[in-house]
Amino acid sequence: MNLTPEEKEDIKSLLLFLVEKKSEISDGHNGFHLKELEPFLQELVEEQKIKCRPTITADNYFKINN
Repeated sequence: MNLTPEEKEDIKSLLLFLVEKKSEISDGHNGFHLKELEPFLQELVEEQKIKCRPTITADNYFKINN
């Protein structure tokens, strides 16, 4: 993915927020895992904002073309 420096910073800030939030709610005992994003992706699928296509190794998410 080609992202602008600003877009990269936005994503890094969001990921840092998620790691800090996980640390806060677990009192520093649990780390954040990318699998924890799956419920949010599933919500976007249910809201028909994106679509999911299962592959052999993982689910891939795509923009819905209108």
